Amino acid sequence: HPQEWRFVATLLGDPRELLSDREVAVTAPLLAGFLTEMETMFLLAERVEALSHGHARERVFAYWAALHGAHCMEKARRVSPAAPSVEEIGRFTSRALLSSWGATPARLSAAQRLAATSKGNV
Repeated sequence: HPQEWRFVATLLGDPRELLSDREVAVTAPLLAGFLTEMETMFLLAERVEALSHGHARERVFAYWAALHGAHCMEKARRVSPAAPSVEEIGRFTSRALLSSWGATPARLSAAQRLAATSKGNV
């Protein structure tokens, strides 16, 4: 869900309170559902031995933080246009994290190919 993630990352990353308490109450279950979906994906990856065993919830927040950092780099490109794109940073950050959690190069390449072919279907 790249567009949804970008929206939530922008809302959470901006220190200003952009949503009213009512809007937060409406969106909080959506964010919780998204985080639960991510946790489920990490658990499934462990179950099929695509990742080593670990704490799925911690991985969700580590992954979120890494991608949020990549998202923040978009503003840096205004100052340094030669910086890698958000997509490139996200891709190599994801590979590094997933690799550190036991994903093999072959599985990472297969996942990248799948993501590229389904990009318009997300």
